[in-house]
Amino acid sequence: MRTAVLVALVVWACSSTSAPHGAKSAIQLSIVSGNLQVGVVDSALDSLLVVRVTTTSGQPVPGEAVAWTVTSGLGALRALVDTTDASGLASNKWTIGYTDSLPQVLTAQIVGATDSSGTVTFRARPRPGIPDTVVMVSGNNQSGEIGRPLADSLVVQLYDRWGNPSPGDVVWQGTGDGDSLGYSDSAGSYAISSSTGVAKAQWTLNMVAGPQGPVSTCLVRYQKPEYCVQFTATATIAGSPGLTKVSGDGQTFLAGLTMPNELLVQVKDADGTLLDNVPVTFHVSPASGALGESPFIQLRYFILGTDSVETISSTKGLAGTYWVPGIGSSTLTVTSPGAAPLTFTATGLAFSGTAVSSGLSNCGIATSGGTYCWGASVPGQNANSFALSPVAISGVPAFQQLFGGQQSMCGVTAAGVASCWGYSVPLASCTANGLTCPNYVLTPPSTISSPPVAQIAQGGGVTQGSEMAHRCLLTTSGVALCYGQNEYGQVGDSMPTAGDTVVTTPTPVAGQHTFSALTAGTAHTCGVTTTGAVYCWGADSTGQLGDGSPARTQTSPVLVAGLSAVAIAAGALHTCAIATSGTTYCWGSNDSGQVGDGTNTNRSTPVAVAGGIRFTAIAAGGNYTCALTAQGAAYCWGGVPYYYQKSPTIVTVPTAVGNTVPLATISTDGVNICGLTVGGSAVCWGQSYTVGDAIDYSPSAEEWWFTQPVAVAPPGYALPTGYLENQVASVARKFAPTRTRSAPAVRSNRSVRPKTRSSITRD
Repeated sequence: MRTAVLVALVVWACSSTSAPHGAKSAIQLSIVSGNLQVGVVDSALDSLLVVRVTTTSGQPVPGEAVAWTVTSGLGALRALVDTTDASGLASNKWTIGYTDSLPQVLTAQIVGATDSSGTVTFRARPRPGIPDTVVMVSGNNQSGEIGRPLADSLVVQLYDRWGNPSPGDVVWQGTGDGDSLGYSDSAGSYAISSSTGVAKAQWTLNMVAGPQGPVSTCLVRYQKPEYCVQFTATATIAGSPGLTKVSGDGQTFLAGLTMPNELLVQVKDADGTLLDNVPVTFHVSPASGALGESPFIQLRYFILGTDSVETISSTKGLAGTYWVPGIGSSTLTVTSPGAAPLTFTATGLAFSGTAVSSGLSNCGIATSGGTYCWGASVPGQNANSFALSPVAISGVPAFQQLFGGQQSMCGVTAAGVASCWGYSVPLASCTANGLTCPNYVLTPPSTISSPPVAQIAQGGGVTQGSEMAHRCLLTTSGVALCYGQNEYGQVGDSMPTAGDTVVTTPTPVAGQHTFSALTAGTAHTCGVTTTGAVYCWGADSTGQLGDGSPARTQTSPVLVAGLSAVAIAAGALHTCAIATSGTTYCWGSNDSGQVGDGTNTNRSTPVAVAGGIRFTAIAAGGNYTCALTAQGAAYCWGGVPYYYQKSPTIVTVPTAVGNTVPLATISTDGVNICGLTVGGSAVCWGQSYTVGDAIDYSPSAEEWWFTQPVAVAPPGYALPTGYLENQVASVARKFAPTRTRSAPAVRSNRSVRPKTRSSITRD
């Protein structure tokens, strides 16, 4: 700049027509205006700098050259030399420098002046520009107790775009754990920084233990992330948290079904303050069930051998979950760091075995050892009424297994003692109002005289207008003993059926085979030997015996060639077996697709069921078949169970049962299908008023039909309103061993402490 001034002066000297240099001492320079202005850095001052050249007597000197020079502050001028006008005035425009750390000074000098009277000095005070940057100074990452102010203020420094500290407006914005932070300073959420650009605020922590924030400090002018800084803090608890039970303890409910009352705990500190964001862990062992997420959802099953653990952060001082209890007495523990653990208890009611009988009734063995039945023809109930939920059957021993059939129900004790009730076998006759009524003679539970029994197969139904009923006992030694109606040879004693249509006492099946399993249809019987061979006997009009030579009767067992089986089930006129290879085969009547090969053609020899699905359990009803996979998925094919239905659904290949839960067992009588979940819950589907869900569907009961499993009420216990089939019988998901999720929503009917809002107070 000084070089430019010298050049300008040389140019001026060569062209000047003013007085000689020696005369400069007779004139002087003075400031007219523009001194001591205040301006924004790197900006032109508002007023011009004006000087006047006069003689010593005060007369203006026109045409005199005045040189301008910035001596401090890195400023700039409009011109380096100016010539006085007729009034002796010269002026210039001064843009001060970009930093406020240096003095802003310039001089004006008469060119050629030899003393100080020809020089004047201008000064300006720089002011920072508009704040452009926020820099965090201190106060970040502090720790403090919940609900209390942090020890140190949050401090920021504002700078303009040239790096000069600059006062300005900032806004404090707080968020955390879903709550907006409040402000108590007089300026609301805004604050004005000091003259040096420093802004401070005092942060009072919310009632949330653990990380809090962020609190953002932003320039009001911009309020964009790039013009903000963020503070975080950690809130600690005064003393150790304490846990208190609020609800959900001591419930009694069906094992495997989500209990209706939430397990809820309250979390407080030593001062009784409700605590948020405290980790609370609910822990259940496999024997005690599993954890759910909400009431009135699907049935659950347990992953055996895997604990169910759920960690929840408290909200408004509360943490909760839902419990699917195990069988019998179940316990659940609740822990939190530093707190004494809590223990919740529950009683899970369940069945250990279930079967289906005639007359639309079903029965199961409770974990207590008692036998319970529901539906029609339940002992001790009115013959024309229906037990809507399980009722205890008196006069029977503690059964280990139950076996149902078309006409009656039987149970077997651990010692092999068999007892049966329902329709008599053989069918007894009776007379009422002059009419013969063989179908309606019900016998009370009575012991069957026979060697120790391992299994019972019961057949029956209507064949060509005749009521049929026969029963086969599989002794613990593997001998099959059968009795009852024998018009088609279903007793298997090899005796001619003519004149011998009823066998009154258990009689050995011909052939001296040793069986491991028996099954009975309307008028035929099949068994699997201990070597896996399959034999059938009785009626064979549709090929249900599977020997390839349909005949009216076979009075002694005939081999089902080429089949080695591990399980077998007979419907009314068809038979199915699971082969040792894992493939399922069926044969016999196929008018409704019950053979499952995708056709409606009767089969006199086994054909593989379509789809290649591997089943581990199988059951057959009148004209349909159902089976379970190893994972407990249920499939059915044939004429879907119907009763009072005008148009039954027909499926000719295995079709998954919609919205079911994994089952451990499956059984059927042709009207209902029932099963047990892994946890011991009983479910049924079919005729509505016999499924056992404790709901009365009168007066149009016959119009109700469930195509999806319905939860059977616990023994002697009615399910609460709301546990309908579309809510409790949907696809279950597996429980992960450990899950972490956010706290459940707080319901409006909870009584909780009013919310305490965090605040930021400006210093």
